[in-house]
Amino acid sequence: MSAPVRSTDKLTAEVLDHIVQSPRLESMWLNTLSLLEHVGASKIRRAVGDRHDRLDVLDHAADEARHALALKRQAQAIEPTEEYLAKDEALTYFSRLDHESNTWLDSQLGGPSTWRAYLVTTALIEQRALRLYPAYEERTTHEGVRRELKRLVGEEAKHRLMIESSAQELMAAVEQGWEQLLDREEGLFEVWMQAVSKTTGVEKSEPLRV
Repeated sequence: MSAPVRSTDKLTAEVLDHIVQSPRLESMWLNTLSLLEHVGASKIRRAVGDRHDRLDVLDHAADEARHALALKRQAQAIEPTEEYLAKDEALTYFSRLDHESNTWLDSQLGGPSTWRAYLVTTALIEQRALRLYPAYEERTTHEGVRRELKRLVGEEAKHRLMIESSAQELMAAVEQGWEQLLDREEGLFEVWMQAVSKTTGVEKSEPLRV
């Protein structure tokens, strides 16, 4: 289930190279990442909040909440702000990925499943995090941010390993399903990055695909 290098990596690199040159933009960027981690923690709580779930799921929820807090602290340490970079597009990326991937799977596999929704959305988000966060870690000049990103990447990798076998078994029932979902994630992520590029004044790249 490992994702190949895809076309948004160049755009992401251009955006990150620009963001790290400005304390204000980097603080806004960290604030946006914190928001998405908070949304992830909230989704897990909604998905399994009606029961005292498996230890690994509780551990995942706790880590996502800690990530949101840690990134927010780093943002405030660089330059206090309550602003975001393309906030609406960031939230749309997460919500549409969650909704569209699980609506499609429900149609393929028959009926909704809370556990399936958790597995698939987590797998898609974690593969993105394991590309985005290391790219950011390479570019930031703030040691505190670097340390936190290194720790965060280790925890995200742990969660990916936790769900990968279950997600693989699930997606095996849908021919080429995982590649279709990765392609859709790529398109949704691109929309967010293009919005960040426009907001921050990064020179526009050639359009990719939506």
